[in-house]
Amino acid sequence: MNNPGFTGSKDGWKYDFVSGDNKFNYGYNMGEVYQTVCDIYQELEGLPNGTYEVTLQGFYRPTWNGTCASAWGLEGDTTNDILAYAFGNNTKAKLCHPFECVQDTNTVNNCEQLTAGGAELEGKWTPNGMASAAAIMEANPDAYKLSFKCYVEDDGKLRVGITIPQAGLAGYWALFDNFQIKYAGADDMSGAVSTINALIARSH
Repeated sequence: MNNPGFTGSKDGWKYDFVSGDNKFNYGYNMGEVYQTVCDIYQELEGLPNGTYEVTLQGFYRPTWNGTCASAWGLEGDTTNDILAYAFGNNTKAKLCHPFECVQDTNTVNNCEQLTAGGAELEGKWTPNGMASAAAIMEANPDAYKLSFKCYVEDDGKLRVGITIPQAGLAGYWALFDNFQIKYAGADDMSGAVSTINALIARSH
């Protein structure tokens, strides 16, 4: 990949704007999308066919932190639904929720303290800007980390990145960084299974 960690710029990444605020930003060596339906991706060619594992750090905040906290854990409530995904070809995986890695302190004075959400969240701090998110991810490489397997066909092409296919609630926000791609081999068919399952789900 070209510039998988957004180091110094967002060079190497393609941006397909669909609707919304048209905000794909760069800062603190990470990518950010705010209130924008879009795809952000790279297209790799000349790869051997087979399964690839994609890992990254990233989260999607569905709406304002206070609103998310007030609805946290409510059965049947959709406020905290994740509407942003990392993808590789036909396979996609939901980004993390920022509350998956709340902090005990106000990291780099750029977090917001939660006052709702029960014992799990009340009094904790959550990122409220790129500075705090970057600091948390740098201090803990497992923070907001996700991984999934995808499959590259005989054409050797892999399109990989972030997709936000629909608008969320007011204030929806996504951050992402540190993409890595590892080849699992032509004999590993688990990526193909993920692709088939994704296609089946899409047809329903």
